[in-house]
Amino acid sequence: MLSYCKIILEKMSFDATLLNKEYKKCLSYLSRQEVAVFNRWVRKQPFYHRLTRKPLIVQTENSK
Repeated sequence: MLSYCKIILEKMSFDATLLNKEYKKCLSYLSRQEVAVFNRWVRKQPFYHRLTRKPLIVQTENSK
Protein backbone atom coordinates (compact mmCIF):
# COMPACT_ATOMS: atom_id res chain seq x y z
CA MET A 1 0.00 0.00 0.00
CA LEU A 2 2.92 2.33 0.70
CA SER A 3 4.23 2.13 -2.86
CA TYR A 4 0.70 2.68 -4.20
CA CYS A 5 0.34 5.85 -2.12
CA LYS A 6 3.66 7.17 -3.41
CA ILE A 7 2.57 6.62 -7.01
CA ILE A 8 -0.77 8.33 -6.41
CA LEU A 9 0.83 11.41 -4.85
CA GLU A 10 3.32 11.71 -7.68
CA LYS A 11 0.47 11.59 -10.20
CA MET A 12 -1.65 14.13 -8.30
CA SER A 13 1.17 16.61 -7.71
CA PHE A 14 -0.05 18.84 -10.56
CA ASP A 15 -3.06 20.02 -8.51
CA ALA A 16 -2.70 21.16 -4.89
CA THR A 17 -6.32 20.35 -4.03
CA LEU A 18 -6.10 16.78 -5.33
CA LEU A 19 -2.68 16.35 -3.78
CA ASN A 20 -3.94 17.29 -0.33
CA LYS A 21 -7.04 15.10 -0.70
CA GLU A 22 -4.99 12.07 -1.71
CA TYR A 23 -2.41 12.71 0.99
CA LYS A 24 -5.11 12.60 3.66
CA LYS A 25 -6.57 9.41 2.18
CA CYS A 26 -3.17 7.77 2.15
CA LEU A 27 -2.69 8.54 5.82
CA SER A 28 -5.89 6.66 6.60
CA TYR A 29 -4.80 3.62 4.57
CA LEU A 30 -1.35 3.18 6.08
CA SER A 31 -0.23 1.68 9.36
CA ARG A 32 1.50 3.87 11.91
CA GLN A 33 4.95 2.64 10.87
CA GLU A 34 4.16 3.14 7.19
CA VAL A 35 2.95 6.69 7.89
CA ALA A 36 6.35 7.55 9.38
CA VAL A 37 8.16 6.19 6.30
CA PHE A 38 5.65 7.85 3.98
CA ASN A 39 6.01 11.26 5.64
CA ARG A 40 9.80 11.10 5.41
CA TRP A 41 9.45 10.33 1.71
CA VAL A 42 6.93 13.17 1.18
CA ARG A 43 9.25 15.74 2.78
CA LYS A 44 11.91 14.94 0.15
CA GLN A 45 9.60 15.38 -2.84
CA PRO A 46 9.40 18.48 -5.04
CA PHE A 47 5.63 18.77 -4.44
CA TYR A 48 6.08 19.01 -0.65
CA HIS A 49 5.57 22.79 -0.69
CA ARG A 50 2.09 22.31 -2.22
CA LEU A 51 0.74 20.41 0.78
CA THR A 52 -1.34 22.53 3.13
CA ARG A 53 -1.09 19.95 5.89
CA LYS A 54 2.61 19.36 6.37
CA PRO A 55 3.59 15.84 7.40
CA LEU A 56 4.76 15.30 10.91
CA ILE A 57 7.58 12.94 11.68
CA VAL A 58 6.01 10.37 13.98
CA GLN A 59 8.29 8.40 16.24
CA THR A 60 7.52 4.71 16.17
CA GLU A 61 8.78 2.16 18.64
CA ASN A 62 11.22 0.79 16.05
CA SER A 63 12.68 4.21 15.18
CA LYS A 64 13.56 5.23 18.75
